[in-house]
Amino acid sequence: MKTFIFDLMPKIKRYSKELDDLTLLKNKNWVAVNELDDQKTVYIFDKKNRLIVSNSGEVTLGEWSYLNNNSVLISLRDSSFLLNHGFLDDVFLILNQDGTDKYALFINENEFTNALISIDGIQNYLTNKYLKNNFTRANYRTDFPMGRIFLKINPLTLNEEGRYNDVQIRDLNKKGKLLSYDKLVSVKDKKTYFVKDILFDN
Repeated sequence: MKTFIFDLMPKIKRYSKELDDLTLLKNKNWVAVNELDDQKTVYIFDKKNRLIVSNSGEVTLGEWSYLNNNSVLISLRDSSFLLNHGFLDDVFLILNQDGTDKYALFINENEFTNALISIDGIQNYLTNKYLKNNFTRANYRTDFPMGRIFLKINPLTLNEEGRYNDVQIRDLNKKGKLLSYDKLVSVKDKKTYFVKDILFDN
């Protein structure tokens, strides 16, 4: 089972379903991401805690069990793995190998495409699905000093995306052009505000 560093996890975890929703886990065939075009490994968590692993049609049997602390124990051949909840939805199952910063990534076989065979492809998909379209509609103060200027910075790229005053920022928000993970840095006092909880306090 191949694992990867997955930097996007802290940003998307709040959109995840819980791992204890075992209907999601058991009712799908999960394709393991290995970034190899010529190899397709499918994990099937059946209802009798049997793990069926098909590697291009060659089957290996193992066992799996859900632990009530949002973890899964997988036993396969002579190895056992403790995997913790990372992220789960109808398309992706992402499990963290216990004690490491590495993740095993799986894709619902019904949703599997060549575009999702790479880490970059998965990160782009999840960013577009959960981050770019989830804007926070904040309640902005109307009495904020109009002369204060903010730098809009994207934390993913660290690129400056423009300078705006309060009115312009509110306009961007209304148009859906502010993301919940964007941050604004006050030019005057260097304070940083994240869009999701920005108050524009003096």
